[in-house]
Amino acid sequence: MTSLPLWAAVLAGAALAAAPVVTLAATARAPAVHVVTIQRMAFGPAPAGLRVGDTIEWVNNDIFLHSATAKDRNFDVELKPKTHVRVVLTRPGTIPFSCRYHPGMTGALVVAK
Repeated sequence: MTSLPLWAAVLAGAALAAAPVVTLAATARAPAVHVVTIQRMAFGPAPAGLRVGDTIEWVNNDIFLHSATAKDRNFDVELKPKTHVRVVLTRPGTIPFSCRYHPGMTGALVVAK
C-alpha cells in the first residue's frame, strides 16, 4: 500500500476544506402561508413570492358573504362573514380571481414553480 507524502496529504485536505458544499436543504424552502384579507368589499393586495405548494389563507373581515373564485375554477371557496379558509396553490402561473357575489371584487395571484 502506498501512502501520500505528508505535504500532499495536507494539500489534499486543504483543497477539500475549501471546496464549496452544496446541499438541497439550503436551496429548498418549506411551503409558506400567505394571507389575503377581505374587508370593505375588496380583496387586500395579493402576496408576493407565491410558489406552488404555498397556502393562501383567505380571511373575510367583512359583514357580507364573499367567495374567492379562480377564473379557471382552480379554487372556489365561500367565506361567511368573520371566517377564513385555506387553499393550497397547485400550479404555477397568473391566477385571476373574483368574488362570485360581488363581481367588482377582483385580483390575481402570481405563482412561481
